[in-house]
Amino acid sequence: METVIYYFTGSGNSLKIAKELALRLTNTKIIRITKRLIDSEKITVSGTTGIIFPVYVSGLPIIIEEFVNRLNIPDNTYLFAIANFGESAGISLMQLDDLLKKKGKGLSAAFEILMPDNTQILFPPGTKAEQEACLKAQSEVIPDAASIIADGRIHRDLIEDARRSGKSRPHIFKPAEMAKAFYTDNKCNSCGICMKVCPMENISMIESKPLWGYHCEMCLACMQWCPNQAIQFGEKSKEWGRYRNPFIDLKEMFNNG
Repeated sequence: METVIYYFTGSGNSLKIAKELALRLTNTKIIRITKRLIDSEKITVSGTTGIIFPVYVSGLPIIIEEFVNRLNIPDNTYLFAIANFGESAGISLMQLDDLLKKKGKGLSAAFEILMPDNTQILFPPGTKAEQEACLKAQSEVIPDAASIIADGRIHRDLIEDARRSGKSRPHIFKPAEMAKAFYTDNKCNSCGICMKVCPMENISMIESKPLWGYHCEMCLACMQWCPNQAIQFGEKSKEWGRYRNPFIDLKEMFNNG
């Protein structure tokens, strides 16, 4: 039976995890979660279905909540999720489990994977050595997760641990409002890559410069994949580098539907 992995990404980290997992699972399809996908008709999942996502402010990206609301989930579906993060998975897996239960089916298995942090609106990325060490550790987690998924085993310890901890999201996450702080400096050459990589199709080129709309998820794909580091957020980002998963090619990030 086919396995379908849905992933959301800005830096390429979730895509890297999805690709590594697909190599260890048979008959696997990988689909990017985008605005175009959630604006389409209802999505019926079946068999084995996975959701891979980055953690934002200790919780789920808003688009993941919207994605779950579009799902039709038969009772016999095996659902798994992988949260990737730079600091902590927070309540993200618990949130996702609760949302899926409202659709009639919770998670069968849940996993956490530490990845290089890419929040360049708050602080600079780690050193190359730190990133390489993190990516090596990540690749060692995948085989165990793949084995559990392939066998259809129940693996909910992380969800229950988060539930028992009493953790909560520290504050309301409003990415569309935060996006007002994006701007371009004089290094912008109007290449349009920011528009092509945006999963929300939230960037338009106006007079050869990017303009952000009102559907931003703060995935930072525009910042991370700009070839000239011309996209800034506030003042400090000018001094900081960027992070892109080194195993992902730019064209894999283009929003082609």
